[in-house]
Amino acid sequence: MADSRKVAFFANTVSVGHNLKIHQPLTFGNVITNVGNSYHKETGMFLCTVPGYYAFSANVLVDAGNTIRTTIVKNGSVMQQIYSGDPAKNSNGGATIVLHVKPGDLVWVRLETTDGPHAIDWESNFTGFLLYKD
Repeated sequence: MADSRKVAFFANTVSVGHNLKIHQPLTFGNVITNVGNSYHKETGMFLCTVPGYYAFSANVLVDAGNTIRTTIVKNGSVMQQIYSGDPAKNSNGGATIVLHVKPGDLVWVRLETTDGPHAIDWESNFTGFLLYKD
């Protein structure tokens, strides 16, 4: 039986990357690692079951000519902004943050702003892991 006190996830491949609505969560549908089963690919959200300090990281790649701002969100509050955009080439933006989370807290990546129709590429990803438990 797996130790329920171990938590780590990595997911990529944004399921819907075009014409997202503002504040829509990004759903990373290709789950590579999900120790503890706390990342839910259907919603794109991490649901905490083990309290403690976690590192979360997101990288968002957009097609040339697109400009977007995404955010790492905890329970609906913006924790970190990510900017991606370049008029001439594909552009990657990323951020890493350390947060204290407790059981029931949700962490996810969402679209914050856009300059119009955008294309978030499949190489984008979201990861998180428990640094140490409470």
